[in-house]
Amino acid sequence: MIGVTSYNDVSAAEKINLLGAFGSLSLFQQLTVMGDAEWIKGNSSSMSIEADMFDRNTANSSLKQFALMIEADYPLMQGFDLKFMYDFFDPNTDIKGGAATRYSAGFEFMPFGRRRSTSPASFHEGQHVPKPGNHRPPGRFSSLSLEGY
Repeated sequence: MIGVTSYNDVSAAEKINLLGAFGSLSLFQQLTVMGDAEWIKGNSSSMSIEADMFDRNTANSSLKQFALMIEADYPLMQGFDLKFMYDFFDPNTDIKGGAATRYSAGFEFMPFGRRRSTSPASFHEGQHVPKPGNHRPPGRFSSLSLEGY
């Protein structure tokens, strides 16, 4: 499966344009790989200006951003999958640095058909590369997340 998405809002002073591509494929009859890429342009104050999602574009600067997500799922048994994810976000593609990556691994439990519950033991690891002039040091991060559906 492959597809594209588009969203364009230029109705106000804040403008935002999103263009995305997504797809999925099955390999070896059990491994499923999914991906989504998003190209974002705009000056909306809701756009992040750093890899930190709480650092917003309050100056309404014109930004070009890129986001990528790749996920692989492998069923270990009926209703219990092993899951790996890779996330990448560059809040300003015109500036070198400032991008963040994250790696995740966990399990997905689906005891009742299509209902699912993601394991509370998802582990995330990634790195942050600051853009020039930012005093935040480069570094790695790790976290344990609790997720559910």
